[in-house]
Amino acid sequence: MLRATVAAVLCSVLAACGGGHPSLADTRAAQARSVARDAGLPPAVQDLLADAATSATRTFTVRYKLAVPGSTTITQDPPRRRIDLVLGTGATVVTRSTITNADGTFACTRTTGAWTCKKTATRATEFGPLALGDIEQTTADLAAARKSYTFRVESRTVARTRARCLVTELKPGQPPDPTRGERGVLCISPDGVPLVIQGGKTTITATTYMPKVTDAAFRLPVKAS
Repeated sequence: MLRATVAAVLCSVLAACGGGHPSLADTRAAQARSVARDAGLPPAVQDLLADAATSATRTFTVRYKLAVPGSTTITQDPPRRRIDLVLGTGATVVTRSTITNADGTFACTRTTGAWTCKKTATRATEFGPLALGDIEQTTADLAAARKSYTFRVESRTVARTRARCLVTELKPGQPPDPTRGERGVLCISPDGVPLVIQGGKTTITATTYMPKVTDAAFRLPVKAS
């Protein structure tokens, strides 16, 4: 947990400790803002994308409701990470979890109440279009949409969290982009974590969000086989 010490305050003011090197979050934000600025996106959109690009460096727990019956929960305390995908209802529920902790990465599955886990080489990946590797593509898509869509940034409350939202709406007389539809929404928490992603046939909405984790989340439910 972050402690409000004199050293911590100085570090935050200087952006980093030890020679003034920027933090990973600062680097990601600067990269995303530069790409968005070069693409000609409005300053408010640049700021939102810059903050969103830092989400992979943050500590949080967020649960999303999916368009299909089920949910996804992401728990992150870098480099520890866990993604739980729950699909189905009642007796047909299946849970698939990818857990990265100090011992490596594990793929776990629960069916009919019983867990199984095995070690894997595949890490729990960054979330959706806001991973650093995808920020240029996300920005390029938004830049391409400027001719047909209007942009605005507004505030909303999502999962009891004050969020900033980028809303894109189709201009009158313009044909909709099949992947974007007539309206798209991207909402992020104050730490840049995606809380709402809507566009075309995609609908993901956070139901709970906390800027913290529990250590128990990164323990395997059973011993890996």
